[in-house]
Amino acid sequence: MHKKILTEICCLIFNITICYSVEIPLGKITTSEKSGSVGYVDIEKVFSLHPKILTAKLEYNRICAELNEQLYNKKQEIVEMEQKIDELKESIDELKKQLEVNVSTGSSDVSVSSTTAQQIEASTMTAKSDQEKTQKDLDELQKLFVEKSTGIELKKKEYEDMEKETETKLFDFEQSNTLGFMGEMYKVLEKIAIENKISVIIDKPSILYGEPGIDFTEEVKNRLRGK
Repeated sequence: MHKKILTEICCLIFNITICYSVEIPLGKITTSEKSGSVGYVDIEKVFSLHPKILTAKLEYNRICAELNEQLYNKKQEIVEMEQKIDELKESIDELKKQLEVNVSTGSSDVSVSSTTAQQIEASTMTAKSDQEKTQKDLDELQKLFVEKSTGIELKKKEYEDMEKETETKLFDFEQSNTLGFMGEMYKVLEKIAIENKISVIIDKPSILYGEPGIDFTEEVKNRLRGK
């Protein structure tokens, strides 16, 4: 995964629909207490509107924004390094062309028959000096190019590691808050099942038809809020 900057990741946390049934084990309900009836709860409604979840969402958004900024800054460093590398590449190409011109010019000057020996020697020395300077500049830029290219690969690896670490942090945050709340809700559902002699409690979206009296959504919401 390359550039994603948390946009998609941020949309996953807490914006989930709990699509599985919640079935309360019957071990704590004696045979005489079992009525064989089925209750249901709109788990998504209970889950999404609970104060603890709303608080967790706010904290998640804060963490998400902080990590997002860190990733963005790291990505900008990479972009700037890429620009510098492109500029170096252009400078190297220019020096290579200049070096070719210097070599060509030096050869041409030496071959002119009407030029005196002193002029030929001076022209040759000048051309040689220009070539040496150009070659030195070229060698330095090529060395810098290699260093920058190596550096940007390391920076990209850091960015990828940071992305993975970010996903892990967000996933752990989701798991911790979601499972913790589900544990609380499970205990409430278990008590309701025992008190009402309900054999099974399932998620409301799975119900095609049900009697209003066995919808425990509001009761679960109230108990979770301590009412």
